[in-house]
Amino acid sequence: MPADGDAQARPVPVRTNHKPPTSVDISGDDKVAKWKAHKLRWEQYSKISGLNAEGVDPETKKAEFLYSLGTDTMMVYQNLDCKPADTIEDIIKLIDGYVLGETHLAMEHFKFNKCVQGPKQSFDDWLREIRERVKTCHFNDIENVENTMIRNKIIFDIHDKDAQRKMLEERDADLKRVIDIARSCESASQHLKTMRGTSEEVSKVYASSKKQSQGKRSYSSRPEKHTTSSDIPLKCKFCKKKHPMKKELCPAWGHSCNACHKKNHFKGSEVCGKTKKIHAVDYESDGYDTTDEEVISMVKTAPSIHEKAVYCEMLVEDTPVKLQIDCGATANMIPNSLVPSPIALKPTDKTLKMWNNTTITPLGECVLKVKNPATRKKYNVLFIVVEENLTPLISRSAAEKMQLITINYEQFVNVNAVTQDTDAEVQQILAEYSDVFEETVGCFPGTVHLTLKPDAQPVVCGLRKPSISTKGQLIDTLKEMCEQGIIERHLMKNRNGSVS
Repeated sequence: MPADGDAQARPVPVRTNHKPPTSVDISGDDKVAKWKAHKLRWEQYSKISGLNAEGVDPETKKAEFLYSLGTDTMMVYQNLDCKPADTIEDIIKLIDGYVLGETHLAMEHFKFNKCVQGPKQSFDDWLREIRERVKTCHFNDIENVENTMIRNKIIFDIHDKDAQRKMLEERDADLKRVIDIARSCESASQHLKTMRGTSEEVSKVYASSKKQSQGKRSYSSRPEKHTTSSDIPLKCKFCKKKHPMKKELCPAWGHSCNACHKKNHFKGSEVCGKTKKIHAVDYESDGYDTTDEEVISMVKTAPSIHEKAVYCEMLVEDTPVKLQIDCGATANMIPNSLVPSPIALKPTDKTLKMWNNTTITPLGECVLKVKNPATRKKYNVLFIVVEENLTPLISRSAAEKMQLITINYEQFVNVNAVTQDTDAEVQQILAEYSDVFEETVGCFPGTVHLTLKPDAQPVVCGLRKPSISTKGQLIDTLKEMCEQGIIERHLMKNRNGSVS
């Protein structure tokens, strides 16, 4: 046996009943807290298991520590700059750099400020979560709290999202660096706007009017002539002509409209307040049963591809019928061919007045069950039945009650319709002042004297031939005025000697 002086130091075997710490997961959002808890448990385990005692084999202690990390954390360690000669302190330092080095203090502060108590979370659980959050914020290590708070405010609430992204890309960005990023991004945005503004003036490409022999058009660019959007002739809404969009080139600029008497536009332009697109509107009562005449009105507007009649499909007595919604109609109309035979018609003394002043005598009226397939609502609708095969109509009042249309009455002043009461007042006025409303034309007493200016020069106006369509009506009107003594006929000798 060797002497005591020659005895070599042997590793002290470690025997304990305590299990090593369980594996740790450092891939989640709370990896910092988990890693710190694992290091604390390893330190406690080292003390109670005797791993910190003198003479303990370092390789055994290292193997024990690596075993406690678990498979996932072990793979992370292997991907780091690890060496076979690393001690436990070296391994902890490498993992600290991986876990703590990726910690963004600004984001940790953001998470801490957003840590609110949940609706079903107890106060103790919430307090525990707050304490865990504050550990990763390192508030005790902050030298200048004011600059840190300003930095966080800039990162959290800056409007420029590109600048915010650049700030978050740098983990250790201080207040000075954050301000530099914000200013550089703002300056770059201004430069981009300037560059894009000057690039809008591009050369116009002109197409050659002559075709080549291959049947292709040749195009030539003229960079020497730069055009902007204001140089392109477009239809002007002030004068209705085409010219470059500059007010100095508009013929209407500085002139007054003959219709509305406002400046800088012509009569009939889009901006003229007196422009009338409606050619004919027939208006009658709002549907009350005060007259024996119902109106089927129609609005004829200027032709446009966007103006189409509005139709809806309803189930009339369980039969699909295409109905037109007519806001000018005061009665619901349906042809007799669409009324089921079992339904009897009730007599009516009403007449239908069309938009062109023609009248139609209906066959009668009936109540039909109408169902809206879209809303599945049912209605009992009173229809006027006609013999002619006309388009079925839904009146304005019925369309409103069925919620097919909505009229904003508060947006205009409603005009009261003529009722029987007002008609009686009109008849009373006509009877009281009958001499004023006689068909014959009367004369005022005395002689009318017209005073002219002394220097007035007489002007001979040329005669204009009436149109063929109005010539007959004009002759009848002139004869009637001659018979009533309003005008007198004077014979005039023509150049050829005839008298007319």
